[in-house]
Amino acid sequence: MKALVLGGSRFIGLEVVRRFHEVGWEVTVFNRGRRADDVYPPGTLAVHGDRDEPGAFRALGSTAYDCVVDTSAYRPEQTQLAIDALRGRVGRFVHCSTGAVYTPPEVFPIRETQPLGPWPLWGTYGELKRRCDELLLEAHARFGFPAVLVRPPYVLGPGNYAPREAHVWDRLSRGEPILVPDDGRALIQFVFVDELARAFVGLGTHPDRVEGEAFHCGADEYWTLRGFVAACARLMGAQPRLVEVRDYVRAPYDLGGFFPFPNENYILDNSRLKARLGVTFRPLDQGLGKVYAWYRKLRA
Repeated sequence: MKALVLGGSRFIGLEVVRRFHEVGWEVTVFNRGRRADDVYPPGTLAVHGDRDEPGAFRALGSTAYDCVVDTSAYRPEQTQLAIDALRGRVGRFVHCSTGAVYTPPEVFPIRETQPLGPWPLWGTYGELKRRCDELLLEAHARFGFPAVLVRPPYVLGPGNYAPREAHVWDRLSRGEPILVPDDGRALIQFVFVDELARAFVGLGTHPDRVEGEAFHCGADEYWTLRGFVAACARLMGAQPRLVEVRDYVRAPYDLGGFFPFPNENYILDNSRLKARLGVTFRPLDQGLGKVYAWYRKLRA
């Protein structure tokens, strides 16, 4: 069986590549080649090209793929180029979406039936990702493009290039206070990167028809921002000092060095994915141990 991973050189994409190898698939990655090809498991075929350029996908030749996982589409034009290039030669196309594509919810957890955006909290990021989703759903409705959308909440794990876990551990290691927005009591949800990769591959290879559907991939438990800091601190044996910053209204992707999450509830209903794949999710305290081992090695 042949898999194509768009992206694949770091964090989520690289974990998807590893997961496909674990289940015995032949894997091709398509990206700009900014990282050495030896980051991939042996046997991975690396094809380099800039997906923003029309015609870049011609570097893949005429190969047909049983499954494509797109981990690197952030703008609708990127998704449209992939649809045009791969139409008719992909068995299933799994797209990495996000819970940021919905309108602001009044009821939690958010279900897949929640209307799509805009959600002002997420700004341009959410708007562009929403349009990617809409293009895929339109392509499925018009000509049966086999798209499946996976929407995670906040993703944690070894190799995370977003300063989430590392932000807290860095400040604790320097003896600095943790600045949290407002009272830090909002409930948020996580998923570990290996759990997300299993969902991508599981939906991409599932024998039942799942095309044209969206699935949430997040943990069973919810944490406050304060609770997340406390969980990180326990691994270091540290006692965090929290300082509340009031009226902080910028979107989470504009937080800079402040704090990696806004003080706004963000919880996705994972029941459809669990019913379809029978997956389970690790508690935050359990999963963070592996991430902390990676962090210590990174900072050594």
